[in-house]
Amino acid sequence: MKIVFVHTGMESLGIGYLSSVLKRKGHRVELVYAPSLFRSFRFDLPFLHVDNAERAAQAALRREPDVVCFSVESDHFSWACRVASRLKDKRADLPIVFGGIHPTCAPEAALAAAVDYVCVGEGEQALPELVERIAAGRTPEDVDNIVYRRDGRIVRNPLRPLIADLDGVPFPDKSLFFDAFPGFVKGAYSIVTGRGCPHNCAYCHNNALRRIFQGRGRYFRRRSVANVIAELKSAKARYAFERVSFCDDTFTSDPAWLREFAPAYRQEIALPFYCAVHPSCIDQERVRLLEEAGCGAANLGIQTLNETLRRDGLSRTGSNQEIIDALRAFRGSRIFVFTNFIFGLPGQDLRELEAIVEFCALHGADFHDVNWLRYYPGTAIVELARQDGLLSEDMIRRINGGNEFKPYAHGGHSFSSQRAQLRNLLFLSHFMPGWLVRLFLRSRLYRLLPGLSLRSPAVVLRLLVKKHAAGKRHPYPNFSISDTFHYYLHFLGKASA
Repeated sequence: MKIVFVHTGMESLGIGYLSSVLKRKGHRVELVYAPSLFRSFRFDLPFLHVDNAERAAQAALRREPDVVCFSVESDHFSWACRVASRLKDKRADLPIVFGGIHPTCAPEAALAAAVDYVCVGEGEQALPELVERIAAGRTPEDVDNIVYRRDGRIVRNPLRPLIADLDGVPFPDKSLFFDAFPGFVKGAYSIVTGRGCPHNCAYCHNNALRRIFQGRGRYFRRRSVANVIAELKSAKARYAFERVSFCDDTFTSDPAWLREFAPAYRQEIALPFYCAVHPSCIDQERVRLLEEAGCGAANLGIQTLNETLRRDGLSRTGSNQEIIDALRAFRGSRIFVFTNFIFGLPGQDLRELEAIVEFCALHGADFHDVNWLRYYPGTAIVELARQDGLLSEDMIRRINGGNEFKPYAHGGHSFSSQRAQLRNLLFLSHFMPGWLVRLFLRSRLYRLLPGLSLRSPAVVLRLLVKKHAAGKRHPYPNFSISDTFHYYLHFLGKASA
């Protein structure tokens, strides 16, 4: 069988894993990569946006597929549905499969579109079985993790256990995205060392997935260090990339794993890398191990300084003192430290946002970042917002239906002009003395700042300053400034061809 994946956005590790297992079963796999250059997580410029759904559908049909698959996030769900609809208009008998986080959490929304099957959760076992049933002309009633329509009703097959032994999963097939744009792999090699997360934050997709797969095995699982190093060694020999981006939600949760990883990575791979960390999982020892291994950048998730909201609303562990201690632990290291806050949380008032700006001016990081609250289907924070009167039933239906493009980098569901002005003051605070930041806060001078985001120029300037003046040579999470430039140059050239 010939399976064609259709994708927009950045590289999907999920598609890479599925391609590997499908190829092992003897299937042919191809990718139609159709980036939405100016309606994406990086840039949202409506006046430059061109809907490429028709073009993506035509490209997929030219491959003469037996099955078309999509791995779909919430912000690209509407786009994927439009592509699927155009495919069905031209080939009504073409089987279409949706997987990924949004269809997993809201399968009914996918089946309301031109979609035949939804793969819920991990697809390494389910998708090859589904393809075999399609090839044989059979319905998939015996394929766990599959949701589909039969005789006008939705059939939900049982969920299979989560994959316990991640070392038994083939390494992801990077060739699909490398062929689409070599910079996906040559710049920073993206990899995960585990699945799930040890935390259960109310706003995160892991919160929804924990509920769905409760009782189906251990949710947070980790690959062995040897398996991770083996993938990187194999990939390094083939692709000669410059950096590694560990895409785990929390990289340093297990000190014993990190103690084994650091010397092995330093000896076998020896490339700068990026990772994300939780304040409760950072101390002097873990910072030392990260630095010894070659960590160039770390993202420290803070989200809120309101300890009651953190505990009761967000289900996050830890105290403000732990956050301060984590920042101090990084001080003096060569690691470029990002922090992350969320603006627009339920119960978060203007006073707290002002306190966040003052905190950032007092407790330095290389870049304090702010994202907007974005509601995702099935997460506990949606119910909290409904109870607080922040979300109506119609808004929740739209969230579940994937009808909105609301990236958390571009306003999410919580944008307001006053929050945007405070956000800009926080970005400017990297270049201001503390007394001036406090003056802007106490006199409310920040209300004179524009609402248009200053994030991009602030982060670029900060990256360059820290890279060249502070010796933090590898501050990039995935794409560098140069990588981003070449990405847009490459695909703008293809679009105009």
